[in-house]
Amino acid sequence: MSRSRMQQADSILREAVSRVLSRMLNMPEGTLITVSHIRTAPDLHSARVFFTVFPGERTAEVHAALRRAQPDIQKSLAEQVQLKYLPRLHFVADVNAQKTREIENLLDELSRT
Repeated sequence: MSRSRMQQADSILREAVSRVLSRMLNMPEGTLITVSHIRTAPDLHSARVFFTVFPGERTAEVHAALRRAQPDIQKSLAEQVQLKYLPRLHFVADVNAQKTREIENLLDELSRT
């Protein structure tokens, strides 16, 4: 599959997964889950869904909830997305985004002193 078609599939999946998560997951108030990006395998049989959580302390809790809900999320996606193959989703906490937030917080603290 060409690179542009892979990017298109990733984009379609990211939007659909975001919609499904906002509908299906019942997180405590004040918890925000963002799908930062998706990396689909070239054969379209699997995809890694990178997500961030605010506040970051709830990342492990959200990750566990995503793994438990994965079959239901997969089923809901199958009803919404029209791809030749619907990849099996694997949820991965996006540690780069978390590291970026930590660095930004440190820079903010330094600028205040």
